[in-house]
Amino acid sequence: MKHAIRNGQKRIIIAIPYTSIIVQTASVLRSIFGEENVLEHHSNVDPEQIKDERLQEKMKLATENWDYPIIVTTNVQLFESMFSNKPSVCRKLHNIVNSVVILDEVQTLPMDYLQPVVDSLKTYHKLFNVSFLFTTASQPVLSGLIEGCNPRAVFKGIDHITEIIPREFKLHDKLRRVKLSINNEGRTYDEVAEMLSKHKRVLCIVNTRCDARELYARLPQEGITLHLSKMMCPAHISETLEKLKNALKDDTNEVIRVVSTQLIEAGVDIDFPIVYRQEAGLDSVLQAAGRCNREGKNGL
Repeated sequence: MKHAIRNGQKRIIIAIPYTSIIVQTASVLRSIFGEENVLEHHSNVDPEQIKDERLQEKMKLATENWDYPIIVTTNVQLFESMFSNKPSVCRKLHNIVNSVVILDEVQTLPMDYLQPVVDSLKTYHKLFNVSFLFTTASQPVLSGLIEGCNPRAVFKGIDHITEIIPREFKLHDKLRRVKLSINNEGRTYDEVAEMLSKHKRVLCIVNTRCDARELYARLPQEGITLHLSKMMCPAHISETLEKLKNALKDDTNEVIRVVSTQLIEAGVDIDFPIVYRQEAGLDSVLQAAGRCNREGKNGL
């Protein structure tokens, strides 16, 4: 916000890949800046839920042109606005100018479209006074010469990316809250369920909806046992996440076991003493680790 004021920028646009994080972020921002200053724009938002008719009409119009001080939206909405040739979608373009754009969980940018995405970020920064802030626990390579598996697909990335956290802070040491233990042995659903049942508070993140369903079905139905995946509708996911957050705050809930797909991995503000993660890429493992001992209450 100080950066925007210093550089004469009019708004802050926060682009997030997952709607579960958008809902959480928008809720926090509204509690700070008021509903009239925060626009939440994604496919699951229903303006009809706003009781104030004047504010409801203002929000409907704002979803077309983003005429709000703070916008919380999806990566899809942002980049479709940048690249679309449809007048209805391009109405937002003039309000992206002179803005601070925060790209949350930037490691999720699609590799197939990385060159046009990077080229657009460079152009908006150079010509339209747009500043970009990348937030992630696993920063991808976006600067210098970017090479893939195809030697002909080499392209020049962003000239200079500045880390806003000084290296002398040594946050990688001070914030070390988890210990990773790798087990390469194959396990059946029953064996994994038995392992999870030994812990009173545990989160297990798997790769597919099928895996989540099978594991959840094998867990003992004691205490609070929850399932999270895209097999659920968005409203049910939000409701379950809210139930989970409230349960974790209540120390009288001894048993809380959750089986989830990676929708819980990035940005969801929950804290478990033990987290299991099915074999996946290093970026997914690091994101899962962010749900373990998040508040630093337990030692290593």
